[in-house]
Amino acid sequence: MALVRASRNARLLLLVRHGKAAPKNVGLTDFERVLTEEGQADCDRVARDVRMLGLKLDLILSSPADRALETAHLFAGRVNYPYSQIGIVDSLYTSPAIRPQVALIRTLKKSVRTVALCGHNPSFDQLASYFICNPARSLAKGAVMGISFDIESWQDAGRGAGRCAFLLSPKESAERTSSSGRRRLPRA
Repeated sequence: MALVRASRNARLLLLVRHGKAAPKNVGLTDFERVLTEEGQADCDRVARDVRMLGLKLDLILSSPADRALETAHLFAGRVNYPYSQIGIVDSLYTSPAIRPQVALIRTLKKSVRTVALCGHNPSFDQLASYFICNPARSLAKGAVMGISFDIESWQDAGRGAGRCAFLLSPKESAERTSSSGRRRLPRA
């Protein structure tokens, strides 16, 4: 699968939902919940699929919650993004409404062409609905949705301005792995 940019103004937003995390009843606060082994493996598989798309990430921003930050680190490692440059944004965890997240996206510098946000549902499904209007599916835990925009500046990222460029889920990623261990992405 090759990602084709529509124009020189193209922007790409990746919504990276955290992987499966420890249950809420194991003595950890919601904020402290970490990824399970399965959640780590799922995130790693999907991050490898993203790497195969050949994207250059200009910025990764993450919720400060442990499971999201752990997902951001796994993702960064697979796409060769420096861990030290992952930005932590409280509103990716604390805000049940998407207004602060839309505002965050609209303040991104013009030099940022591709940005990944690592965080949570239901806000990521709401962001997808806001930008795409009719997203095909909900983001599963560990999934990545790429939303492309043909806009000059992130300030122009408004309701319905995007389109779903791709959706990679852990389940489908596992199914794409052949018995020989080679990874295959779906054809565009």
